[in-house]
Amino acid sequence: NKTNQSFYSVADGKTYSYTTGAANSAAIDFGYYFDISGSNAHCFYALNSAQPQLSFYDFTSWTKNATLLKKMPNTINFVTNLRSSGAINTLIKGNMTSGTSSKVTAVTTSAGSNVIGFKTASGKYGAILVRYTNQNSAAKETAIEVDVKVQK
Repeated sequence: NKTNQSFYSVADGKTYSYTTGAANSAAIDFGYYFDISGSNAHCFYALNSAQPQLSFYDFTSWTKNATLLKKMPNTINFVTNLRSSGAINTLIKGNMTSGTSSKVTAVTTSAGSNVIGFKTASGKYGAILVRYTNQNSAAKETAIEVDVKVQK
């Protein structure tokens, strides 16, 4: 669906659809979709990583930022542990020394699968908390609610 808000910019804290994203792609750090190519799961990805499931979209004119992503261990509590830039630097950056990727799949609202660390192309570290998903489906009605924290 070209109007779902499935792209996020850390710099301006805004979501974009495919329709509005092209003009703002230089600011977009990651996208979201429900992956049906085997994992049947919610997925976050960097725009520099081609997603075969999304081949019907033309991203050729988009800036493709190389954001790194990684599921964080369940010991990292988004609310109580990530209260400052220093905490994000220690806990998120410290856990991203290996095992990072341009795509994170099987994201759920369960502890150990709901906090995703990231490093933007501009070097900012942050975290995504998956708070709610209304269903496990690629249907256009699928909704996901997230909170994002990023270093200033």
